[in-house]
Amino acid sequence: MEDDNKYGDIDDHKDYIARLFYSPFKNQKFSVLQGLHLCLEGSLGKQSVPTKRFEQKGYSAAIRDDKFWTWQTESPVRGEIDSRNRWGAEVHYIKGPFSMSSEYLETLYDDIEVFATNGARVINEDGKIKSWSTWISYFLTGEQKLVSNFGWKQPSPKENFDPVHLTGTGAWEVLARYSNTRTSDSLFDTYSYAGDDYMILEGAPRVNEITLGVAWTWNPMVRWQLNYVHLNGNGIRTGNSSSSKNTNRVDNEDMAGLRMIFKF
Repeated sequence: MEDDNKYGDIDDHKDYIARLFYSPFKNQKFSVLQGLHLCLEGSLGKQSVPTKRFEQKGYSAAIRDDKFWTWQTESPVRGEIDSRNRWGAEVHYIKGPFSMSSEYLETLYDDIEVFATNGARVINEDGKIKSWSTWISYFLTGEQKLVSNFGWKQPSPKENFDPVHLTGTGAWEVLARYSNTRTSDSLFDTYSYAGDDYMILEGAPRVNEITLGVAWTWNPMVRWQLNYVHLNGNGIRTGNSSSSKNTNRVDNEDMAGLRMIFKF
């Protein structure tokens, strides 16, 4: 087994990654489908241990300090993973001030193993994480988003807002997002061995997440974002810790958050 290193590569295994972004009607100026964009992506790779960068951090939710689940293979001893493969598909559409994005992602784990203090293998499981999300956006002030293989780009306001003289409208945007995440039930099973309990994940196998938001962009450098987020699931982890002993379990969680975003 290799030791994990949170700052970089942990072993000699390499991942193979591919991404294809396609805009089939990009040059058809008068077509209603001009703003349609499609994407396929995936990665294949061997893995040695649950990494600090992903697995051991848990699956974070949009609500601060909440996680869909936390990874438990390192308690009380250690875990190993043979491979982690991922694939996804995206559909994006832009028409004037209206934007829509839908994405499906699937992560497949092979041979997740958990070992006892005496070296005995207690768990050997395969598992999947499936996530589907869709969001829509509309600019009340008429701006238009851009999207490319490098991601989404927020537009500059047609008319900047001046907070000193209280002139200009800035860019006003309303947003809504829904996501559904499903994780294999078998990864949450508890195994007892020699007086200790072992598991891979602890938390919620299924979580629905709904976000409603309003964004006010003053200028290309400053944006205010107000979001309401609702989580629904059976056993969502809440609390600022990756340890199950220091977190609670809830079925519903809500948050209203306001933030100011600066760009330099």
